Amino acid sequence: MPSGIVLAQHLHLFSDPPSLDAMYPQNHTIAEGENLALQCRVTAANPQPNITWYSVTANSTALSYGANLTFVNISRFAAGMYYCVAGNGIGKDVTSRVSTIDVLCKLIFLKFYVKCLNFFVSMTLLPSSLNTLRYSSKGCLYCRKRVRL
Repeated sequence: MPSGIVLAQHLHLFSDPPSLDAMYPQNHTIAEGENLALQCRVTAANPQPNITWYSVTANSTALSYGANLTFVNISRFAAGMYYCVAGNGIGKDVTSRVSTIDVLCKLIFLKFYVKCLNFFVSMTLLPSSLNTLRYSSKGCLYCRKRVRL
């Protein structure tokens, strides 16, 4: 090859904005004290996107970064609605569906007051009459009763 000749290769780079699996993250009902990982599944993206997790009620404060939002020893206070946002600088960021987490609570007390939809209700519960006490994503305590025939 004569000197001064430069060989150049043409490199074709393809970039794609992220897209998400419409089925994720999924809804979950879980017992208090167990572990849970919500998944944000990216189906296509080049370059790989950054993933950020949010709570619907957390006023746009990022909770976690990465494909999974993990709860270890989940408590009733983690009950709520969560979603992820994926972005790689190509096109607009993509927001997932909202996942609802309901936490089945351990029965800790027998008499309590419940505030739900701005009403206070006094309830006395007997452990033999309950399967579970639940704290819903709407902020209401309620119970599932056993039915004896």
